[in-house]
Amino acid sequence: MQNNPKPLNVVVWRCSIAFAILFAAGCQIGFGPGVLDWRYDLPGGCYIRRASSHRIEIGGRIEIPAKVVELDFDNRFLIAKQQHLTERSHGDSYLIPDKGSFSWWIGDFKTGTTIGPLDELEFAAQRKALGVSAELVLHDVYDYKPDND
Repeated sequence: MQNNPKPLNVVVWRCSIAFAILFAAGCQIGFGPGVLDWRYDLPGGCYIRRASSHRIEIGGRIEIPAKVVELDFDNRFLIAKQQHLTERSHGDSYLIPDKGSFSWWIGDFKTGTTIGPLDELEFAAQRKALGVSAELVLHDVYDYKPDND
């Protein structure tokens, strides 16, 4: 005589398998670092981290808050452009880019000093005073996204 599982056991077993598959898929798309998140190491123990489309920041010895949209660096200095974030609606904790609202930053890898937020004129003056190379040109932060191919 063959021992067939009871119908309730089959349903529980199938639901358990479905839950395990959905949980495993959820770990890739809903929990922890997402598949679109990335990190790029910079000199001096610093890094660029993308934790979401609006949470792109510089961390480590030099800290520049989100949303960093442009940057460049050499072995001594980092320059960055930050787009300000604002509430999506009054009382909403979700932040979105504030169109046309930016600050500029200069980080010194040697000293760990960060200067900013600055307006564009202050940035140009500080850059000149510190001797930041004219070869550093701000460009899109996504140019630093590591290739995962």
